[in-house]
Amino acid sequence: TVWQNQTVSITAPTRIFLLSDGVIDQIGGAKRIAFGKRRLSEWLTSQRQAPMSAQADAFRAFFGQYQGQEARRDDLTLLALDLD
Repeated sequence: TVWQNQTVSITAPTRIFLLSDGVIDQIGGAKRIAFGKRRLSEWLTSQRQAPMSAQADAFRAFFGQYQGQEARRDDLTLLALDLD
């Protein structure tokens, strides 16, 4: 595999979220399905005005509630950068 550097211009204020596939692949909810990209995107959009520290606490609670009693399938990483 050959990796190539990419440059992306970002203007402040911007928040960038980097995550492992363990977040979107986690099974949970009433239907016992994956958390998914759409649910994550909708949740992040709903929280976009919240301070980053409050957003972190709210995500832990939301994700934990979604996971419920389901076993964790993979590592979970969610890194949030607030460029202000």
